[in-house]
Amino acid sequence: MSTTQRSRLKFDRVQEHSAAGEVWMDVTLSFNGDVYTGSSPRVVADDSRVGIRRSALATLQAIEKFVDRQFTCELQEADRVQALGKELVVLLISIEFEGRKIQLFGSCRAGDAVADAAAKAALDATNRYIDIVLSKRAEA
Repeated sequence: MSTTQRSRLKFDRVQEHSAAGEVWMDVTLSFNGDVYTGSSPRVVADDSRVGIRRSALATLQAIEKFVDRQFTCELQEADRVQALGKELVVLLISIEFEGRKIQLFGSCRAGDAVADAAAKAALDATNRYIDIVLSKRAEA
């Protein structure tokens, strides 16, 4: 059994921006020194409820860039829930991969940085398919 650790797509940061009464988020991921950034749609600044969604959408866009659109992602649901005495961010994501539509579930403990947790939950949901894409790249 190999003890070599495989490289993973990693969460770096979430940045929230605002201009002209609108807000949006950029999420930055990295892999072996390469950076992949996704941006959420802009929404009216008063709608603070959509912070989890904006972070998740920006993360999914960055993931699609990383995998060269070998699969596409669609955020179905995003929420904060209480489970086992902890607050979690949970996501339901659909991906289109090799002609199939697959539903994935991801979660992350919310803590103080809910936007970070949403980004990590998106990675949690998609990691298996990211690994499949990486394996195919290694074979090529």
